[in-house]
Amino acid sequence: ATGIAECTSDSGLGATAIQTPTITSASGEIVTDVVATYGGGVLTADAGQTNRDSGVINGDRYGFSTELGAASVVTGWTWPDGTSADICGVPIKP
Repeated sequence: ATGIAECTSDSGLGATAIQTPTITSASGEIVTDVVATYGGGVLTADAGQTNRDSGVINGDRYGFSTELGAASVVTGWTWPDGTSADICGVPIKP
């Protein structure tokens, strides 16, 4: 694994989900991600991820999750309101 973050952002308002680009990882590693939405409702981590923290800061939402490493991992989040978002994921070596 390279340890380099994979990031993406949606193109604007109207989004209700976002996923990272494929993160190169390996068995025994942990993939971690962080997401931020600009406003919006409660964030829900995709299946297979463990939601470690989420909340609201100045009206904007954030989330942080982990997932077991594999050759390639994609993490993602959903929310009910159409709003723009950014997400980054990175493999962590133990």
